[in-house]
Amino acid sequence: MAARSYFVTAQPATAVECALGPVAITAPGEEELAVVRGTTLEIFRFQDAQFVPVCTEQIREQVCCMLNSLQVTGCGELLILITVSLKLVIARYDAQINELRWIATADMGNAAIAATAQEPSCCCSSNGKRLVVYLHGNVVAVADLDELMDSQQPYPIDLKAAGRMFYTQVDEQIIGMEFLERVAADDDSIETLAALHANGGKEEAQIQSTERVQAA
Repeated sequence: MAARSYFVTAQPATAVECALGPVAITAPGEEELAVVRGTTLEIFRFQDAQFVPVCTEQIREQVCCMLNSLQVTGCGELLILITVSLKLVIARYDAQINELRWIATADMGNAAIAATAQEPSCCCSSNGKRLVVYLHGNVVAVADLDELMDSQQPYPIDLKAAGRMFYTQVDEQIIGMEFLERVAADDDSIETLAALHANGGKEEAQIQSTERVQAA
């Protein structure tokens, strides 16, 4: 998909807080823009040189971070939201009912952490199976997203209760991180995460599962 630069406008009192694009949330190959205004999530599709509203959903609280995840054959991408209270919510578009369906959730912090935290850094692995969130205060949360795209449960999965999220401590504040691109021969079960610390140091860690993080 060709890269584009988007300019988004909003009516007074409904300022855009998060915008993500281009994404393909509703179907593979689409060129779409996800926008959060207050507690309203909107998805627009770019067609005929303009953005056309496709989907609107109400969310319970304001969002501070938004990203997309793996696109599976025949499906759109997952939409991942992190709220101001450090709650993780994940949605998938259901083409049969033409609306977003919330498929997973997790509380990643508490009121004390949320009150002092800055906007969290987050990234998703290239295979879409792992999400890493730096919560500030030197705490990192790792979530296992494997098989979420195929989830048919009528209610969202609690990732913490299901044992699909764990936390680990880091020695220095992180200001940026991303998963390194894998070569085709690499083991799909192992991802390498690179982090840049506030003191200028760099670090790499191998994430093998939600039960293991090993410094590289």
